[in-house]
Order: sequence, then structure tokens, then C-alpha cells
Amino acid sequence: MNYPLRKMIVGTLSVLGVASITGCAVPGAAVDTASIERDAVIFGDLTLVTNGHEARLGDGLFAADAGIRLEHVETGRNYISRVGKNGQFETSVAPGSYRLHTIFFKHHGETIEASTDFVFTVSNAAEATYIGAIGLEASLDNGSHGVVGTADRFTVRNNCANVCDDRMAAIGLPHGDTDIALVQWVNQVAASAD
Repeated sequence: MNYPLRKMIVGTLSVLGVASITGCAVPGAAVDTASIERDAVIFGDLTLVTNGHEARLGDGLFAADAGIRLEHVETGRNYISRVGKNGQFETSVAPGSYRLHTIFFKHHGETIEASTDFVFTVSNAAEATYIGAIGLEASLDNGSHGVVGTADRFTVRNNCANVCDDRMAAIGLPHGDTDIALVQWVNQVAASAD
């Protein structure tokens, strides 16, 4: 037996021996899997209109790189979801309340960020949550100090009836296990609570 192979076998057996002595190889107590919160997929669509023209988003030579930034309200954890083909996005998140605080995109090599104040909630009841078809209309001006962008208008539509079944199949999740939690402005949520 050659020396490096014997050294690798002895090393592996040593690690296994230490693991069994420290209890790593001992089966643990039963875990109540019903009480464990599992991640859910959030998904939606983004439409970007700049200077009156709809931008092509996602992968491709002439497509704009775009995405959304989310923050889990309770933990402060941040998530970024890149927008892919046809403006579609999805990402895995833990259940809870979220703030969609930024929509970003590239324009002539510069990153433009539009601040939003959208909120939504992901429940533990479904494997996926549809947060809407989000539209951003922006005015861009190439000034002497780079691109200056202004968010003119945001829109949110519920297009789940047309897209959810196909998107669930593409993501690889069971048909029909979708919650709908459209993003809303923070002041909309506060007004509806009154």
C-alpha cells in the first residue's frame, strides 16, 4: 500500500473515531418538524419603463441587469433577488414580514436605485408567495456628473391568475400551493389598520 493512501485512510478513520466518541454519530432526540419554519419562495415580475420606453430585463446582450432588495423586518437580514428573463424574479426567504426597500437596475453602466417603501408578509402556510407584478416608471438624464434618475411612478398588479401556475411549475413547486401577498406601501398598511 502506498504511503499517501494509507495516510488518508488512517486520517479518515481517526476523524470517524473522534466523531463517535464526542457523540456526533449518536442519533439525536426526535424533532417536531411541524414546528420548524421552512423557507418559502417569493416570486413576482418587474416591468421597467425608462423615458417612456419599456426596458428589456434579465440576461442577454441588450437586457438591463436589475433586481430588488428586501429586508426581513424582525431580523434585519437582507436579501437580493435578481430579475431574470421577462422581468421574472424569485428568491427563498424565511416566513415573516418584509420591506422591499429598493429596486435597482443598470443604465449605461451605472446602477440606478429607486427607493421604495413596500411591505408584505410571507406566511409559513404555503411553499410560495406571489408578491405581484411591480412596475417602475423612471426618468433618466445623462448629465455632466453621470446618469440622474427619478422614480416617476410605481404600480402593483395582481397577475397571479395568468402567471402563478406556470411559474410554480418552472420553480419546481406543487401546483396551487401559492399565497398572494401583494406589496403595499407602508402608509397603506397603516391606513388599513385604523
